[in-house]
Amino acid sequence: MYGQSSEWSKISAGVPQGSILGPLLFLIYINDISDNLESDVKLFADDTSLFSVVFDSHLSAQTLNDDLAKINSWATQWKMSFNPNISKQAHEVIFSRKTKIVNHPNLLFNNIDVKKVNSQKHLGLILDKNLSFKDHLNMIMEKTSKRINVLCKLRLHLPHSSLITFY
Repeated sequence: MYGQSSEWSKISAGVPQGSILGPLLFLIYINDISDNLESDVKLFADDTSLFSVVFDSHLSAQTLNDDLAKINSWATQWKMSFNPNISKQAHEVIFSRKTKIVNHPNLLFNNIDVKKVNSQKHLGLILDKNLSFKDHLNMIMEKTSKRINVLCKLRLHLPHSSLITFY
């Protein structure tokens, strides 16, 4: 399965930034982005993900490339732009449990190669290409370790009841 994700840049076409209604107006504004796409699409806030179950890697890549071109045309029509920051570049993850590696054709978005990555953070969950959740569990253990470390340092300066509350 291909996974592709991109973030939108700030909107310059009539949706106020930082307002209470901004997110709702943004969702209404982009509501039709997926109307003519053949790939499966998931929208969440300012994040759009295309995905496809791959039976034929060339056919799937062609479908995704066509849909990425349609999204780019849609953005041009509605005077929107995608984030030009290279750190926010569109990327793909090929999720597979197969042992035989299949060569998948490159994807293009906005005339730039879509970056192939081994894992992706999506809604706070790190999904890796093998669907093992190893990266996600490592992230949780790191965060937990840092917090326990802080509690260990605070134990000399705070009463026991406060430490229990923090814990």
